Amino acid sequence: MTLDLWTGVLLGALIGSALAWLGLRLRSAGADTRLSMTERDLAATRSEVSRQQEAIAKLREQAAGLESTLQHEREASAEKLEIIDRASSELREAFQALLRTKELLRITQAELVHEDAFAYLRRASGEFDLVFLDPPFRQNALGAALEAVAARVAQQGRVYVEAPEPVDPGAPWREVRRSRAGQVSYQLLEKR
Repeated sequence: MTLDLWTGVLLGALIGSALAWLGLRLRSAGADTRLSMTERDLAATRSEVSRQQEAIAKLREQAAGLESTLQHEREASAEKLEIIDRASSELREAFQALLRTKELLRITQAELVHEDAFAYLRRASGEFDLVFLDPPFRQNALGAALEAVAARVAQQGRVYVEAPEPVDPGAPWREVRRSRAGQVSYQLLEKR
């Protein structure tokens, strides 16, 4: 056999395998080779194509639903970012107003700080006589905040705490006073 003949045989075998995989039959009649499908093969192929079209339609529907959900999430995120930006701007304005008030009253024994409280406490030196703790309730940061200020509050120094419920401060604190205003509990703690 020559190389061309082997190539033809291999190519024929590959085509035959591919057609068989597709569910098609190759009918050979001498030199005239034609592709033919029986009615049953044709119906099965149409049925499979129909199933595939339905699957594609469902996938498109799911993709559209996901796109709608993503768009909703993008819009909600944009709204949240806008709220955070406004709150941040208002906080900066309030801090600037506090600085101006401190200047107008010529207060020199107070330091106003606008940064993360935990970062400030890590770098701060000296002791505080009075600390106001009013962390966001949902963050459950009060315990960590009390622990962080304990090292910076002077002996007999006090900490004013606001929380949804009274806290049991534990050592080194003792409760001096406790009360409630609406949904907020407030306490005055003293370092022993």
